[in-house]
Amino acid sequence: MASSVHKAVFTFRDSQGRVARETYLAQADDTSATNNIGAWTAAMLPLLQAMSNAHVQSPTFGPVYPIYGTSAVYVSAQDKAVMLFYTAQGDRHQFQIPAPKTAIFQPDGITVNPLNAAVAAYLAYVYVSVVNGANVLVNDFIAGFRTRKRLPRRGTSLILAPLGTTPEE
Repeated sequence: MASSVHKAVFTFRDSQGRVARETYLAQADDTSATNNIGAWTAAMLPLLQAMSNAHVQSPTFGPVYPIYGTSAVYVSAQDKAVMLFYTAQGDRHQFQIPAPKTAIFQPDGITVNPLNAAVAAYLAYVYVSVVNGANVLVNDFIAGFRTRKRLPRRGTSLILAPLGTTPEE
């Protein structure tokens, strides 16, 4: 039976409450007991958790209440390990691991070490299960590196006064 492509969005929450999301396209078959999207997310979840200080919430099975990540060197979801891949068609794909663990980096603290056990397990699973929109497997790891990007603010610090009154100073 042909496999289908499913979208899975994982939520990462750091120790400070910041949230980051990462989307994967998974190759899975809903009719198979051994290769369905539920089994795929259950297998991918511990691989992501092994590389991140943030709490990783499964798109299917995660709790609805917030659980915070571990306080560590790269505690913030603003810090990310960027993983670059190619498909056999030459399409480039990028995945990010928010609040990465220091153990997944080489001694320079910037380059991801593909020989690290957690990274190697993640790469092995990505090679056999993550696809592009045309259902072509992501099969070539190019490089990984650490980056820091500010997360967009969701609120405002502006305090509005009720109509007809002046704001207090």
